Amino acid sequence: MGKVTVGRNNGRKRPKGYAPWRPRAETEDVLAQVSEMLSEYRAYLPLTVRQIFYRLVGAFDYPKTEQAYERLGNYLVRARRARMIPFEAIRDDSASVMNHLHFDGEDDFYSYVHRLGRSYTKDKLAGQGYAIRLHCEAEGMMPQMHEALRDFSVPVYSCSGFDSLTARRDLAKWFHDSYV
Repeated sequence: MGKVTVGRNNGRKRPKGYAPWRPRAETEDVLAQVSEMLSEYRAYLPLTVRQIFYRLVGAFDYPKTEQAYERLGNYLVRARRARMIPFEAIRDDSASVMNHLHFDGEDDFYSYVHRLGRSYTKDKLAGQGYAIRLHCEAEGMMPQMHEALRDFSVPVYSCSGFDSLTARRDLAKWFHDSYV
């Protein structure tokens, strides 16, 4: 067994990284439903835990409670660590990264610029009298909506279900600057 860490309150040791798991029968039933749903939605992977939760609620009569949502999240963590569900099938958007654009050298920089040139796409909204923007509540839906609107150059925005004062001000300023 690999490295271990002390449990939070009970003093038991918990393995880090991949870890074997033998879920109970009712948990196996839920994981079978999740696997079925992930297969059905394979073209839209990765999904968030919240998306999986709501699909289970709608398709399999999974309880729609915060406790059930938390339990599902724990099942999915354990199942991925036990290699029962691929890590790549589920995404967690809660981690943020701010990275700098740096290069190993001049050749690396020119290679990057060349790749940018190969992926050039004209902005379909440029020069039109109106701008189209899609605002959605759930941040978890942004990748699917962004992909669906890629050919139309429509940007997608979300405040994750909570109105951000800064985002509202920026939107109002954009409307004013664009149309007033």
